[in-house]
Amino acid sequence: MLNIKSNNMKTKVSILKLTVLIFILTGIYSSASAQVITNNVSSFGNSAMTDPSQVICKGKEVQLSIPTPAANTTYKWLTRHPSTDGTTAGTGEPLATNTGNLTDVAANITNSGYYIYKLEVTNTSTNCAEVYEQLVYILPTPIVTIAAPDLAACANSTENIVLTASTTASSPDVSQTFEVTYQWYSQKQGDASATLIPTATSNTYTVATPTGTTALGSYDYHVKVKYKIKDCGETSSDIKTIVITTPSKPTITIASN
Repeated sequence: MLNIKSNNMKTKVSILKLTVLIFILTGIYSSASAQVITNNVSSFGNSAMTDPSQVICKGKEVQLSIPTPAANTTYKWLTRHPSTDGTTAGTGEPLATNTGNLTDVAANITNSGYYIYKLEVTNTSTNCAEVYEQLVYILPTPIVTIAAPDLAACANSTENIVLTASTTASSPDVSQTFEVTYQWYSQKQGDASATLIPTATSNTYTVATPTGTTALGSYDYHVKVKYKIKDCGETSSDIKTIVITTPSKPTITIASN
């Protein structure tokens, strides 16, 4: 069950005592000093974040459902507000007239971060109304890049090349970061598919240069990341290609004396 914050619309507040149950059915990297969020919504440090369903993957719609209204009660969705802290509502955008369950399509949510949805509940017999707030958090899509100091190596020489992945994502005005898992893959160009490297599950991977006559060629490496807090699928990094070469033996001509 998700926490709902109430604001008075009229002075007849004591007459209306209604519990609205809202369930979200579907569902940042910013500065280095940002709070790191793992797989627990309490890590947000925001009392309104109480349920994992409040965390929604970027590109997914927000679905909010409400119970069948009690007698003399109506529901009306009002506005969606971006928020930098999950408490203060920014400028709101009106929601399509909806007096039941709400589906807010992904195209309506341009940025990641906090959003506050406002629902008006009215007791038609007394004309008293309350506005309830529902908080959600839209995860940004990770951007994964690989840094490598050297992408060329010589065959038949022991040489280690360190690949380092960094994950960033944009969430305007929200200073929170989210932990991800890493999985590295390799593929020799010409092979049918990439191979998962079972032990390579950190943000760095050290490539030991292949040796032998079959080592020559180009090897592609990439890493996939996945959020710990929510399964939004894997995001792939760019590809780094390591080229293994050796000087070709020249044709040697022996002069006849």
